[in-house]
Amino acid sequence: MNTFFRNNGLSLVLGSLFALFLFGQIIAGRLDYNEEREQEGLAPVSFPAYLTSPHFMEATTENWESEFLQMGAYVFLTIFLFQKGSSESKDPDEKAPQDDDPRELRDKPGVPWPVRRGGY
Repeated sequence: MNTFFRNNGLSLVLGSLFALFLFGQIIAGRLDYNEEREQEGLAPVSFPAYLTSPHFMEATTENWESEFLQMGAYVFLTIFLFQKGSSESKDPDEKAPQDDDPRELRDKPGVPWPVRRGGY
């Protein structure tokens, strides 16, 4: 079970955040929609009726337009969380060449000149 959470941490966190924020959108949107209806002298709507209303569809799609915030959160979370099979996540059990100390590779043929020199 522990490896399940480690191998799927990114998907679990992003899925949970999505569900949490969508639920918040539903609550806040329904309150706003019922307030508008009350000002017009109409009866408030229930949760199921709100979920099928054009107001819910419009508000949800407008919030999904904030892809810069979503992508920023995704990039930030990929720093800390691992997703098995994802190209954005490297396996924490395997050694990656990006983690090597460049100073140890100075004498290796074909390395870039800043590495041979020891930095800029």
